[in-house]
Amino acid sequence: MVRKNDLMDYYREPLPDKTPGSKMFNIALQYEENGLVDEAIKVYKDAINEGNLEAAINLGVILMYGNKTDCCNAAGLFLYAASKGLSSGYRNLAQMYIKNILPGGNEAAAEYYLKAANMGDARAQCNYAIMCKNGKGVKKNSAEGIKWLHKSAENGYYRAQALLAEMYYTGDGVYKDIDTAVEWYVRAAENGSPVAAYTLAMMFLEGKDIERNEQFGKRMLDRAVELGYSKADYEAGLIAESENDYVKAVYLYSEGANKGEPGCIRKLYDLGYYDRADNVSSVSLNTDYETE
Repeated sequence: MVRKNDLMDYYREPLPDKTPGSKMFNIALQYEENGLVDEAIKVYKDAINEGNLEAAINLGVILMYGNKTDCCNAAGLFLYAASKGLSSGYRNLAQMYIKNILPGGNEAAAEYYLKAANMGDARAQCNYAIMCKNGKGVKKNSAEGIKWLHKSAENGYYRAQALLAEMYYTGDGVYKDIDTAVEWYVRAAENGSPVAAYTLAMMFLEGKDIERNEQFGKRMLDRAVELGYSKADYEAGLIAESENDYVKAVYLYSEGANKGEPGCIRKLYDLGYYDRADNVSSVSLNTDYETE
């Protein structure tokens, strides 16, 4: 299977039957998942001929990262999909400019992010907002950046929600407003931001800038653990250890250590699970304990 760059859009799930070219797309996706890339390419082309835009995106990514790299045709496929109304085509084009795969740099990337943003694409709105705020590819304009960040956040993109929360929490470009910050952190955490969940957890567990609420703090910490945030593994492990639940604590420290979290590695070393503090390995426990 072709290795995908996380920053590039790629359609990994089968499409509904009513989508044009979905049958060919789903067959191509299965071929690719089984490592039959050449066969997948042929069938993706058939899907494109039947009007399937997602196939154009996937084929473009294959051409970028496969054994037969063809970035010019990849860009053409992304542009084709975008011209037919699929905003992810513009986002992938923007990434090609940011990575200097195509000449034009950040200026061209900003142009294509804006095109996708104007189509209502929440991720593109967030990326364009960051470029405006930092003056990257466009003239620095904090007000414009905040405007697009609000649009992205309102459209449900968790990264924009977390960034907006941080801005309200610190007063960066907006009036400092802890209550508004908490509202956006909660929305971001619910939508999948591990950083937002962890930030909320520590705010409420420590009573930092807000009334302490241990129950809510623990719930948000559990959410951050669920989302795979290694710092949350460490903090949740400390809480479990303080409550004498050593099975849970060691489990959490093991999870964090396997992600490279230094605090978890040190705790396992202190508890005798490592011979050396830098020897990171899985910790096997003879227990039926399971996390929620």
